[in-house]
Amino acid sequence: LARSLRGLRILRAFRLGAVQETVEEVMFNMGIDRLILVFAVGQTCLSIFLLAHMLSCGWYLLGRTELELGRRSWLEPYGGSDMWEAYIQCIYWTLGHIIAGAVNPRVDPVTLEENLFSVAMLGSSLLVVGACISKMTNAIADMQRMDLEAKDTKRKLGQVLRASGADNGLSTRILRFGMHLYRRKASLSVADSVMGLLSKALSCELTICQRSSYIVEHAFFGRLRYRFTEVFASICAAFDTLILADSDVVFSAGTISECLYITVRGKFALNTPLKHWGRLQHRSVKGHGADKLSCHVVGETTVVTQLYSLMWLCEVSLFATSVHKSDLKTLSFADAFTLTRADLVACVEKSPSCIHVVYQYASEYIKRLNIFVDEDCDLEFVPSDVPFSICEHMFATDEEDVPDNGMDLDSPLANVAEVRAFMEDVMSAASADPTEKLPEIFGELHPKLGIYQALKMEGECKKALAAMSSVIYLVRNDYHSFVSCQKENRLSPELWSAMQRFVAWVGLDAGD
Repeated sequence: LARSLRGLRILRAFRLGAVQETVEEVMFNMGIDRLILVFAVGQTCLSIFLLAHMLSCGWYLLGRTELELGRRSWLEPYGGSDMWEAYIQCIYWTLGHIIAGAVNPRVDPVTLEENLFSVAMLGSSLLVVGACISKMTNAIADMQRMDLEAKDTKRKLGQVLRASGADNGLSTRILRFGMHLYRRKASLSVADSVMGLLSKALSCELTICQRSSYIVEHAFFGRLRYRFTEVFASICAAFDTLILADSDVVFSAGTISECLYITVRGKFALNTPLKHWGRLQHRSVKGHGADKLSCHVVGETTVVTQLYSLMWLCEVSLFATSVHKSDLKTLSFADAFTLTRADLVACVEKSPSCIHVVYQYASEYIKRLNIFVDEDCDLEFVPSDVPFSICEHMFATDEEDVPDNGMDLDSPLANVAEVRAFMEDVMSAASADPTEKLPEIFGELHPKLGIYQALKMEGECKKALAAMSSVIYLVRNDYHSFVSCQKENRLSPELWSAMQRFVAWVGLDAGD
């Protein structure tokens, strides 16, 4: 009896529910979720065997007890046979009843107690086997559902192609890319209904996990990751994903460069006219190995650079307006990330310290590229050592980079009473010229403590002052102050009267 009871500890060792959950999580993380079906089958077989083992032990215990009490038992025909032989007979008989197979008639119950045990065994086995088969059926249904979604997408796409009269070649290309796009989107994106289940912090961590490995390859963005964690997370989320077919045109020569490109997957070809191929391009090619790119001249007019791995293109578009001088096309199914200047600004604008760092980097980056402007070089493909050397200089010491906690970039603030008094002066034509108080009320315009001064953007500060002063003069109907700085082509009184009618129609007051 004690030996049989110790056998019950097997259930504690396996704890099937916890094992299943753990194994499924590992399989999903490894991208081999289809093996869940194999695991479900194995779990079902193991569960049936464990059930048969426990019932066999109980059946043997019952027969042995009956014999020791001098009663009839199913063990009588075996007499003093070896325990292992009896166990094999038990397991064979038990499995036969569980799976409705053949059984040994010599092991049938002969007493009321043994018959009651047989009935209980059949009832419990039905429950356990039913639950195991249900799990296996659900796993098969999940796998089939994944295949059905892909097949349904392919079927709908085929219907559209047939209705449009596309030829076989075009239909094949579209179907291949359509299924590729379906699989890539399934692996790169998460449905909104699922993302809604995650907290903001978890969603942020998921985005960083998906994209950070590509973004930190760049020297500058790699530094931002550790200095401005929240800004870096926003930048990761701001990147858009491009899933491209073979022979797709990513950008063309002569068009405005609108965003930064990161080639993530697949092969690309950068076609640069020979007249735009200069020292900058030679440095770029030399700085990368043959495993990352290859370069050759086609027709004595074009240099084709084939990109095989992670590359950063058109970074200059984040900081200045430029025109593409090359074509970028795909040579296979490929993926790329893009980031626009507006998205980058939206990510860093809430961190004055980060604004300072980005401004420093952008200024030095443009300064170094200006050397090649006179050579009419293509600026799409810049050597990786350019951002690296800039960052080495910028982040040489912590004291010289970013002001501690951004305090050096915090502009002075005016109190509520000062702002109200200023607005009353603006709306009162009889008061003195209030534009002289602008740097005091709007701390970012302060000539010594403002953020414009900290970033050495005096020109932008003057533009802001001029714009605000013009609005104040317009509200106060002060035509002479408005045109006092206009030496030529002054604003006409007729146009000023029209602008005043607009101001009267708006009906501004001090509260506005």
